[in-house]
Amino acid sequence: MSYELLIFDQFEEILTLDPTDQAAKHAFFGQLGEALEDRTRWALFSMREDFLGALAPYLTPLPDRLSATFRLDLLGEEAARQALQRPVRAAEAEFDDAAAQALVDDLRRVQVQRPDGTLEAQLGPHVEPVQLQVVGYRLWESLAADDTHIDQADLAALGDVGHALAEYYAGQVAAIAQESGVSERAIRA
Repeated sequence: MSYELLIFDQFEEILTLDPTDQAAKHAFFGQLGEALEDRTRWALFSMREDFLGALAPYLTPLPDRLSATFRLDLLGEEAARQALQRPVRAAEAEFDDAAAQALVDDLRRVQVQRPDGTLEAQLGPHVEPVQLQVVGYRLWESLAADDTHIDQADLAALGDVGHALAEYYAGQVAAIAQESGVSERAIRA
């Protein structure tokens, strides 16, 4: 017997795209419920936690009403470091401990407002997984083909984490604009 898995990423968009069209949302969930009545068909929904409550009016048609959930937390310091180093090791390369720690610290740095109104940079407890993925990917792509050791010099060549994230965003917007024929301004909006 074969099984089919439907994956819905950024599922909160069912609520945010045209939030006034409730009839279409009810129709969608009705059709989705019918599709999921087939016991060989499963679905995985990925969405922001703050939208879970807003789904309640639409869940009745779904066979299990999304009763099984799993919360993905932000990454702590150790988990973020492992998320950088383990895939590199799997590619038979090495991510220097000091460089990995420096990158994790850059990604978890937050601005805290002091009582006098000034801002102070401090290390926060978490790293946003998407930011870690983007910066890690850009770092990996920037390496020479024969470079199998990521160190502080590689981080310096990558530049500021904020700059790396901004470049990635700009590059993705430009690629989508070129592929779709839609202006970058419209995509950004």
